[in-house]
Amino acid sequence: GAFRWLRLAADRGGAYVPEVAACTAALKALCGDRGDRKGARALLEAMARAGGGAAKAKTAAKTAAAKKAADSDVVPPVLTAKARPNVRTVNTFLRGCLRHGWADDAEWCAERLSAWNVEPDGSSRSYLASIFATALRPKDAIAFAGGTENLEPDALAAVARARAVLGETRECRLLADAGLAKLALQEEEKGKEKEEKEEKEKAEKSSSSARGDDARRAASNETFRRHRAAEAKRSLAKLRASSLSLPPATAALERTLLAEKKEEEEGSAVALSVGRRLGLEETRWRSAVLEAPGQSRSARKARSGLVRASVASVEARLEEATTRDDEEKVDLGSFFFGRSGGLRMELGAGDGEFAARKAIAAPEERWVANEVRLDRAAAIVARSALDVPAGNLAVVAGPAACLLDAATPRSVKECFVWFPEPPVQIGDRRDVRDHDGRRRARDYDGRHMLDVPLFRALHRALQPGGAVDVVTDNKWYADLLLDVVRQANDDDDDECHFRTPRDEE
Repeated sequence: GAFRWLRLAADRGGAYVPEVAACTAALKALCGDRGDRKGARALLEAMARAGGGAAKAKTAAKTAAAKKAADSDVVPPVLTAKARPNVRTVNTFLRGCLRHGWADDAEWCAERLSAWNVEPDGSSRSYLASIFATALRPKDAIAFAGGTENLEPDALAAVARARAVLGETRECRLLADAGLAKLALQEEEKGKEKEEKEEKEKAEKSSSSARGDDARRAASNETFRRHRAAEAKRSLAKLRASSLSLPPATAALERTLLAEKKEEEEGSAVALSVGRRLGLEETRWRSAVLEAPGQSRSARKARSGLVRASVASVEARLEEATTRDDEEKVDLGSFFFGRSGGLRMELGAGDGEFAARKAIAAPEERWVANEVRLDRAAAIVARSALDVPAGNLAVVAGPAACLLDAATPRSVKECFVWFPEPPVQIGDRRDVRDHDGRRRARDYDGRHMLDVPLFRALHRALQPGGAVDVVTDNKWYADLLLDVVRQANDDDDDECHFRTPRDEE
């Protein structure tokens, strides 16, 4: 859809020719939930070629024609110089790379910034560092950021975490110390700024609505900043005291899968794959160096063989746990823990603190933490390796709906969703309902994780008597979720029935 509208505007010409803001918005859509890697890169390439003269325009037209013949969904428009990428465009693309684990595409982008006349800012460097840290490539993370001095504390925590997972304890502690020192310096500077601001506000009091809006926005930004700083401080302090060898890290990554939808000729299908994008091969390579040391050709060949054999064994276990009757399903309990059924699952797990705490408290329980963002999933993997010695915490990175669609029916005992992000309210904020008592769909942006299809998928995955525990501090959203559950129960084509607390009153 993004390409089609951009092509229509480009073909119309004149005032409708897409500029950099419109193209960046389209790029954001391609890098969003759908994760259209091929489309996002094609659009960025078209923006980089924009306004390149007759020769480049002719080349772009030929490229577009060739792509149209091969794939009509990925045909970027021929753009003018007004669509050349800027730092905001680059950061939009890098955020998509961070979300979906596109490390190779991030590297491709970073290597072309000078040719595009784009100067990376602090956000660009932090995104690049976090992307390569997620892929367990800490050296690249620091190199592409231009050194640790250019990184914010949360990015330093991500790189330190990668060092910890790779068993590089000394380097991890050095990075943690650097991050904690930078945090202390930032807090000192913020304290001085706060004092100056308070003195200025006393001298210039204003009750205008505009000033009030600015104050609320500043307060919101400050709250978010403090939250990020506190989170980075906790992570850095913990990493400072960590010590990890490679076997637990490799085992944690072998208990990790990626869930995503893949387009096929018959339509889209859900696929689960091993955690290559989260650094499985990197940890196995470090272990192979210890098993086959030396720099000779035979030693390097032996290490490559060990890595391939290790990854192949994980893929073989995944194949054994996959059934292909009417639909392709994966027995997650068998793959992760060697025993079917009885899983406890957390959707939208963030950095995995809740699931890890539960897994540590009850080593006999088997937990699967799901998180859509790969950078957060990488944090859960590290937490599993560092904090969960029983090995009873697994990770599935990707959309929750893909995970539930791929799981074997009746394999989940309990599912937890704590403080999910509610949809954006776009209409009447009062409790306005349709004639049947349901909340009006037009009063909110319908995109949120806990929709009707997900509850139906949850019902299929749950064992008889299984439970879903949803916690939210947003009453409007809680009421909406009760409506969603009722809609899921009303479906005639699916035997779905949830009992809610309201039913038991």
